[in-house]
Amino acid sequence: MKELSYNQLSDLTGFTYRTVKKRLENAGIKPVRKDGNAHLFNSVDALQVLFVQQVPDENEEDITDYTILLEKEKHREKKRQNDLEEKLIAPVGLMIEALEKSGNIIIAELESLPLMLKRAWPEITGDQIQLVKKTIAECRNAIADSKLEI
Repeated sequence: MKELSYNQLSDLTGFTYRTVKKRLENAGIKPVRKDGNAHLFNSVDALQVLFVQQVPDENEEDITDYTILLEKEKHREKKRQNDLEEKLIAPVGLMIEALEKSGNIIIAELESLPLMLKRAWPEITGDQIQLVKKTIAECRNAIADSKLEI
């Protein structure tokens, strides 16, 4: 049987030195002997412990996955709530309502534009006023036809 140190086990498995040491200690694997400062382990026992711990039981994996997903969702909910309280984000409904109100104000101003132009420049012809009205109508139609992609 070959004897391997923490560093050799780390090189073979790809795990860090700390991970190898922690897993061997948790499994209760004792060094076979000591060569200077290096602790040497039975390669069969050490590798078995390192690779068996890497592959979790199917039931344990499912529980862990759901637990992790649940923790992530709780974290997202807390972050969303904090962002709302700090007014970093706004609910979509609120934004839609604000845009509707703004649109209505803008439309009212645009509808009064031809009359304001006629008062300010009496020399404007009816064709020019109709052109302004047509352009305003085209803008309103374009806004009405636009779709919000969420």
